[in-house]
Amino acid sequence: MAKPRVAIYSLTCCAGCQLEVLDTEEFLEIVGLVDIVRFPIAIAKKEEGPFYASFVEGMVTTPQEIETVKQIRKNSKFLIAIGACATYGGVPTIRNTIPQRKAEEIVYGKNAGHIVSIKPAGVGEYVEVDYLVHGCPINKHEFVRVVKALLAGIVPLQKDEAVCTECKMKGNKCLFKEQICMGPLIQSGCGATCPSVGLACYGCRGPKEDANVDEFVMLAKKQGYNDEEIKNLLGRFACTAKQFRKYLG
Repeated sequence: MAKPRVAIYSLTCCAGCQLEVLDTEEFLEIVGLVDIVRFPIAIAKKEEGPFYASFVEGMVTTPQEIETVKQIRKNSKFLIAIGACATYGGVPTIRNTIPQRKAEEIVYGKNAGHIVSIKPAGVGEYVEVDYLVHGCPINKHEFVRVVKALLAGIVPLQKDEAVCTECKMKGNKCLFKEQICMGPLIQSGCGATCPSVGLACYGCRGPKEDANVDEFVMLAKKQGYNDEEIKNLLGRFACTAKQFRKYLG
């Protein structure tokens, strides 16, 4: 019996999430269960669809990439966005707060006229996505859970719990009163990695669906943060998130 065909695509990104996949302890087990026919940093072959599942890393930044994700969606039973760039556009979306042409001129100077780009956005802005694996980079154990669920024909339920939940489960000291921690707003699933070593959550997994941003902003201002600092906090990884748009302009 033929193994399910799986593809890993890379759009505009740093390839950090692909490295996490390659570094996964269960990677050889996964390879034994599926036929990976595309994986830019690991294998040379680039077979065409149809695919049982496609995992897409990176943000959409060009008209060509819009067509690419549409083609991936058409050829895939399941399409999974992996990493902050694919889910919300990631760090590069900070340029979305200024006019597109100005952003291009800042980076490319006199050569900006030759650039054909669009505002960075997650894959879900253009096609239906079956599951979002958040993080910068992703949590490799979450990736394995998703792969195994898909092989069983199941799309995992998307969590909507805050990082604070994982902090409480670990018995971590709350950092919010000592430093501005985005844990109350951000999707869980990382195991509260940063707060567990005394570092405030900085939001790489993007906001939970019902994030109470108004309350967070009020508390941040009480701690002395001004509007620009709060804008920078919220927009660091997810300028495209609807939960944050009120404060990002």
